[in-house]
Amino acid sequence: MRKRSSASHKRMRKLLDLANMETVRVCLDYWKENGFRALIKKSKHKIQGIDSDYDYPEWYSLTRPSTEELSRQREEEFPEGPMFSIVIPAYKTPKRYLREMLDSIADQTYGNFEVCVADGSPAGESVGDILAEYAGKDKRFRYEVLGENRGIAGNTNAAMAMAKGDYIVLADHDDTITPDALYECAKLLREHPGCEMFYSDEDKLDMDGGALFDPHFKPDFNPDLLCSVNYICHLLCVKRTLAEKTGGVLRRPVLRFHLPVFRRGPRGAAYSEGAVSLAVSQEFHGQQSGEQDVRLRGGGESHHGPLRPDGDPL
Repeated sequence: MRKRSSASHKRMRKLLDLANMETVRVCLDYWKENGFRALIKKSKHKIQGIDSDYDYPEWYSLTRPSTEELSRQREEEFPEGPMFSIVIPAYKTPKRYLREMLDSIADQTYGNFEVCVADGSPAGESVGDILAEYAGKDKRFRYEVLGENRGIAGNTNAAMAMAKGDYIVLADHDDTITPDALYECAKLLREHPGCEMFYSDEDKLDMDGGALFDPHFKPDFNPDLLCSVNYICHLLCVKRTLAEKTGGVLRRPVLRFHLPVFRRGPRGAAYSEGAVSLAVSQEFHGQQSGEQDVRLRGGGESHHGPLRPDGDPL
């Protein structure tokens, strides 16, 4: 026990976690894009960071819900609990990751949900067989094979069109959500019934699905930060009537919020790179000058104006 908790043992464990073909692939890609010197510098920083006292996987193992707590959640009743529609745009999804995603949903401790998957994969690369398998086992799983790729926005809108729930839950096709995810969503809405949109923290899994890393502990709603990076996903939950009012997921040529539920593997970043631009509570107004106005409603206050600095930014 003492050996396993020692700094040297933890360092060796982290090094072994990095020793896989995915690390080699990432290094080669980084080398091609940034050069050998940049690769050496990044690798040096990565190895130096291994000695950090912060051990996220260990912290998570101590704070995650116990088996007994998960069993208790399954027995808890929500007389008027909301129905969640988990919408998933699929496109050439690796079958292993899709199964892990769907299994994590089926394992939820809160059962009032439906899964809506829109498969925009090209002919011959559809995951319709897997989706049909899950739909055959559980009527809460529904899907549509689009026969064409409508893009991340179009595929997501197709999945949203299938939704019948009270709240839309946006998820990527390679995500994995913790078993208490929807329970926590339902619990929050029971405590705050007027809430129309909320989001969770997230972290990532290694390619084998065994090691957690890169946690993202998110702040309260921050419209200034949201203008720079879409930090609100994953998990993002939106009241369906609000999502429908905004027109669903929109593509905007000037301003786009990238929605990279809780955890994704390293490849997930690539799958999500062009992920959805969702105009929730934002209104975009084009001007003849090409400038774009943004109205961000937050805290009962509106901010409206062109996206340009005042005075000399330098």
